[in-house]
Amino acid sequence: MKHIGLDSHKQYDHATMINTETGEVKAKRLAHTKEEFKRFIGDRASTKMVIESCWNWSKTYELARDLVEEIILAHPLKVKAIASAKVKTDAIDSRTLA
Repeated sequence: MKHIGLDSHKQYDHATMINTETGEVKAKRLAHTKEEFKRFIGDRASTKMVIESCWNWSKTYELARDLVEEIILAHPLKVKAIASAKVKTDAIDSRTLA
């Protein structure tokens, strides 16, 4: 199973993918293109994604919906680990979502 967390921004998303079978963790800043998302995600099977809710979440959803099995939309104020963090970075936020 692969879990992907996306911290969304206007021009890009910061993605972290955790493979629960191998323990591999991969992180990358992704441009808003289907090709870049496809290269990062790889095989669709057993892949779940959490997208941070923001004003442009639908753009990211449209790019990723055919590339993963399930997408979950997370409200950043409801994700306690992110909302209460003293140090906020794209990498930390995307890993927490994953």
